[in-house]
Amino acid sequence: MNWKKYKLLIVVGAICLVVSGVLIFWIMRSRGQTSRLRSEVTRLQNEKDRLARGEIYPSPENYETLRGDFEVLTERRNALREAILAGQITPPQMNRARFGDYVRADLLPSIREAAATARQGADQGVILRDPTFGLQNYVAGDLPDLAELPGLMLRLELTREITMDLFESGISELIAFAPKAPDTETRRPGTARPASDDMFATRQTQRPPARQTPAEDPEPTVNKEALFEQVTFTVSVRVYEDFFWNMLNTLAANENQLVISNLRMTNANRNLWPNYLRPPEEAASVDREQRSAPRSRDAQDRLGFLEALDRAERPTPAAETERISLVGLSERRVKTTGGELLFVSFDLIVYRLKPVAQGS
Repeated sequence: MNWKKYKLLIVVGAICLVVSGVLIFWIMRSRGQTSRLRSEVTRLQNEKDRLARGEIYPSPENYETLRGDFEVLTERRNALREAILAGQITPPQMNRARFGDYVRADLLPSIREAAATARQGADQGVILRDPTFGLQNYVAGDLPDLAELPGLMLRLELTREITMDLFESGISELIAFAPKAPDTETRRPGTARPASDDMFATRQTQRPPARQTPAEDPEPTVNKEALFEQVTFTVSVRVYEDFFWNMLNTLAANENQLVISNLRMTNANRNLWPNYLRPPEEAASVDREQRSAPRSRDAQDRLGFLEALDRAERPTPAAETERISLVGLSERRVKTTGGELLFVSFDLIVYRLKPVAQGS
């Protein structure tokens, strides 16, 4: 047999045989890996089904870990809540017979004395534009209804504490400090106003509910009225710029939960006001018909700020008695720049946690 004649055929056949063997080995190995992978997937699926049918899902170890985390978070939440509750003002118990003496002999004298002795931002003490804080009727002998007495006591004690902080922070004049009346809301027909005590009522924005598909479950809502209550004050002061930052820091350090909103300020020197800050009767560009038309929210806020500015500049008998022209520090009044007062107006919201039952 002539091997040289068939040498090429033999070489090609040997190569094909080797390649075929490698391919067969690779295919068998791939099938084995695929079979093992399918077996692992089947095992995991069976394990998942077994765990899902069990009493504890996904496992007792995970359940114990989650329960431990929940207990830790609950303990920390309760500790934080107790700390907040401990810092909140607790109004003293009061009855109608003692209320008049409380206002005339305790509340107002303590605030006036603190204002008169506060010298950081005023040579002659902080000027009080309204020394009675709107309590003239109670000073004259009127008594509140028994039902409104707890809320009124809370408001008055908050007034005492916050005004003390304002005096210590270095304000020069307290123009206004009064509870803010709830804003009127425009509601769709058939929509009821949220039930809340007038004492703690604030502006709430009505928002249309988000659209939901039939298969979508509504998100759980938190009953905020069951967790906390709030009371809002409107505050207007004259204060120097450096003491203004001190005032904000002092309010932020108060143990009560205070939030400042609608903060507005301008130079207290009326001669430096731009035209848009002047009262409407002084601005020739403002049309009376336009001012009588419904205003937007921004326009209402600006109008309220202008009215507060106008009240601040309007002389009153009490202001004349307190020599309001000498508000501030004499050493700063002689400066040509850098010694001017700011007029600051803002809403101060006090949030109060409600005590909860044990175990909740």
